[in-house]
Amino acid sequence: MKLSKIELLLKALKKHELQLLEKFISSPYFNSKKDITSLFIFFYESIKKDKFNFNLGTREDAFSYVYPNESFNKIKITKLVSELVNLIQQFYVNQEIRYNNHLNKKIFISSLSSRNLDNQFFKESKKLISQIKASPVQDADTHIDLHLLQKALHFHQGEPTSNKDLESLAEIQKRLDIYYLLSKLQLICEANCLHHTYKEQLDIPMLDTVKKLSLQYESTSILFPLYLNNLSNFQNLNDSESFDSLVSIFFKNLNLLSKKEQFSIFILILNTAGIRINAGHSDGIRKQFELYRMGLDNNILIRNNRITPQSFTNIVGLATNLNEITWAKKFIKNNSKFLPESVIEACILFSKGKIAFKQEKYDETLHFLWNCRFDHIAFDIRTKSFIIRTLFEIYNKNQTSEQYDFCIGQILTIEKFIRRKKDLSKAKVSAYLNFIKITKKLLKLIANNNLTRTQANNLRTKISKNENVVAKEWLISKLN
Repeated sequence: MKLSKIELLLKALKKHELQLLEKFISSPYFNSKKDITSLFIFFYESIKKDKFNFNLGTREDAFSYVYPNESFNKIKITKLVSELVNLIQQFYVNQEIRYNNHLNKKIFISSLSSRNLDNQFFKESKKLISQIKASPVQDADTHIDLHLLQKALHFHQGEPTSNKDLESLAEIQKRLDIYYLLSKLQLICEANCLHHTYKEQLDIPMLDTVKKLSLQYESTSILFPLYLNNLSNFQNLNDSESFDSLVSIFFKNLNLLSKKEQFSIFILILNTAGIRINAGHSDGIRKQFELYRMGLDNNILIRNNRITPQSFTNIVGLATNLNEITWAKKFIKNNSKFLPESVIEACILFSKGKIAFKQEKYDETLHFLWNCRFDHIAFDIRTKSFIIRTLFEIYNKNQTSEQYDFCIGQILTIEKFIRRKKDLSKAKVSAYLNFIKITKKLLKLIANNNLTRTQANNLRTKISKNENVVAKEWLISKLN
């Protein structure tokens, strides 16, 4: 039986961290049990042989190594593994504290308070407050940190009260208000984005109140105009000037945003651009592609050496649509290493399939897509919809009855697959089923030689009016 949790935790560590973990577990300060140290050595030997494809063996293997003269005891080895997991988790925490100076100071200040070291507590608290205020980066977490530090100072039992506390209390409350409003704005923007994506309504409490109050605090943080502008763009998708202004403000103020805020707002802007594409803006594809390039150039998209499968495949798709084939191939080569290991192969195959489709190499496209396996339903269903387009193109070039039967058969199989999936939103299912319905009708018209100009115009109008159709541009192009 594989020790999956151990594997998960160990695989995420870099080579130098594994060496540090060995010292951590061997230290009597953290671990006094030789059995645990021996168990870790057993695992570490396997890891050193192959960092990326190591096999930790079975519980029986581990038990025999740690207790060579004893019969296998499942309860004993399970308990030992659990203790080692707890130690590794503690190592994770220690590493986070070790390299996070800000977190280190906050924990130190808290420990001073709990030990009644009043003078040191006041001194270190005020010092950290001054440092945070002086930082050019003032994100939402900045305000909650200042609120908690100043609040702890005010309510500390060793601090005498004075008339200056009135001013301090006002600032403490203001910090909390700013944090709440910024957090609420972020969630409102996210909810709006998901509403447009999945066509499902989500109740947003205090929406109007939050927007009104946020306008009063607009000058206190660049985040307020960014979130408010983003909301405005969701509500006015036809205002290209407003969208360009949002992009400009964002990139001009990157140095005032934390890495976390940069990524969060950038994804919102990208999603807004995507929604504008779906709303029929012809310049949307180019603008979204340039946005992704700027995100790469400014080190926003790749966080902790990781790029999301969605970003990766979207970038290749946009580049391909714009005939940036050479750039797309170079992007795949240079950035696939940043994908989660579980999806690297699938993302590369899907991306190569996109390129082959654009180059009208449809047999090659099918080869890539048939072998493309995503665990996530959203990616899997997108791959299947691309297979349908490829089969259609193959039939369009070779209109035989055998090819028609094969194409329709595959489409019906994919249609059944989509209908069986209960974990997809109704809007998403409807969009794919609409696409399949129109594609089947188009195939039948071509097969029966009934695709007249009138039929094409009627079908084109029907597609244009229906907002919930996958691959709308491709469908319309087949009718031109």
